[in-house]
Amino acid sequence: MDRGSGAASYLFGGWSGVLGTLLVFFIFDYLTGVAAAGYVGGLKSKIGLIGIARKVTA
Repeated sequence: MDRGSGAASYLFGGWSGVLGTLLVFFIFDYLTGVAAAGYVGGLKSKIGLIGIARKVTA
């Protein structure tokens, strides 16, 4: 068992379809945010890091 699946099992009781769906939507949200920031010229790593920290802690 690798560390990723062990951590998921410990924290969430196993890897479920709902958790996989949440991960897909999280990745989609991140990619569309990066694309939108690049489109308007506001793509900055410091702002992105703050945004990710807000998502993780909220």
